[in-house]
Amino acid sequence: MKCDYCGQKEGTLEYKKFSNTFSAEFFFCPECYKKLTTSGVDPLEAMLELEENRGKICDCCGCSMDDFKSSFLFGCPECYTQMRELASRAIASVQHATQHKGKIPHN
Repeated sequence: MKCDYCGQKEGTLEYKKFSNTFSAEFFFCPECYKKLTTSGVDPLEAMLELEENRGKICDCCGCSMDDFKSSFLFGCPECYTQMRELASRAIASVQHATQHKGKIPHN
């Protein structure tokens, strides 16, 4: 099983947290777990923030949704995959369509 935080290395350390309203279970590689715990970050809070930013920040280059909105430029080819929904909405708002219709529409 891959590390839930970095997604790169093997997640060998299990982290569980239970309360009356929810339960959470994550697997971390030793490097990520050490990085989180030595920086004073609760692994649950780190995972919630990671999930909140999923699709808003490129895992490859770090380009954010705000960067794209200000310049309409992505940082790398992987941004198109990770922020596909944002790109589609931006194209539709500017061009009023997401598919090319040709130089002269049929009408």
